[in-house]
Amino acid sequence: MFLLFLTLLPAQAYDKIEVTPGSVSSGDSDGFSDLPSANHALFGFNGPNIVSIDFEVFPDGDPMHYVDLTLEFEAWGVSMNNIWVVEDVFQGAASGDWATKAAGQVFTLDMPATAIGVVNTSPDGDLVECFTSADASGTAVVSFNDQYGTTPDPHVDRFVGCQATNPGERLMSMRVSNGSGDLELDDLLVDYAGPRISASGDFERGEDVTISVTGANPGAGIWVGRSAIGFDFDRTCASPFCPALEPAFHQLGPLLSANLSGEASWTFTVPETAPLGTLWIQAAERGSDIYYSNVLEVEVLP
Repeated sequence: MFLLFLTLLPAQAYDKIEVTPGSVSSGDSDGFSDLPSANHALFGFNGPNIVSIDFEVFPDGDPMHYVDLTLEFEAWGVSMNNIWVVEDVFQGAASGDWATKAAGQVFTLDMPATAIGVVNTSPDGDLVECFTSADASGTAVVSFNDQYGTTPDPHVDRFVGCQATNPGERLMSMRVSNGSGDLELDDLLVDYAGPRISASGDFERGEDVTISVTGANPGAGIWVGRSAIGFDFDRTCASPFCPALEPAFHQLGPLLSANLSGEASWTFTVPETAPLGTLWIQAAERGSDIYYSNVLEVEVLP
C-alpha cells in the first residue's frame, strides 16, 4: 500500500530557477558574460513568445533614467509596482548601466507564462515567489530564498525565477523581496505560454503535409493561419498579443481542440493549383484570450 501511495503522488507542477554564472560556463565569475536577454536558451527559456526587459530603454527606444515603472511595458504584457530604476547599483548592472532598486518588486503579467526570471545583481538571501494570480496575490506556487542553506554572497549575480513543468500550468506574477542590503534586479525574461508550430516539410503540390502544434493550453481551440504576403510591420503590440503576420492572413484547416498534452495536428494534401513560392504559417490559441505561436516559413514546391 505504501508503494501504491508513492506512485499516485502528482508531479511537481512548478519549479524554481536559480542559475549562477559558473553553472552556464560564464567567462565572468561574478556576472553573466552571456546575458538572459541575449541568450534565452542558456537560461532554459526556449519558447517562441519570449519578452526581455533590460531596464535601459522604454519600448519606444527612449532611455530609461531614474523613473518609477508601472505600466510602461504594458504593451509587452508586464506591469510593475512603482519600481525605481537607478544607475549606481552594487557591483554594477547586469546589462548596461541601469537596474531596478526597491525593497519589494512585483512583476504582473497580462497573459499566462510558462517561465519568468530576472538577474539579481546583489543576491543576499532574497525571497523569490511566483503566483498563478496577478499582483502576487493568493498563495505562492514557488517560494525560495536564493543561496538557501549557505552563507549568501552578494558579489555573484544569480538569475532567479520560476517555471511551469506540467502542460497547461501557467504563471501570472512574480515577487522578489529583499533579504538584506539592497534589492537590485536586471534583465527580466518572460516566456509567455502559447502554441508552437512545426511542419513535416515543405509544401509539395499533390503531396500530404502535417502541421503540428505543441505547448497550447489543454482543451483550447487551435487554428492555423497562412499568409503569402508575410509579416505585419505596422503592428503596435508585442508577440504573443497579436499575430506577427499581416492582418488578413487566412485560416488553414479546421478549428481543433488541443489534447491533454496541449497538442493538435492537421494532415492535408497540398492542392495541385497552390501558388508556388514562400508561405508563412502561424497558429492561434483561442480561449478567454487569443495569443499566437512562432511563425513558420515554408516553400510551396511543384
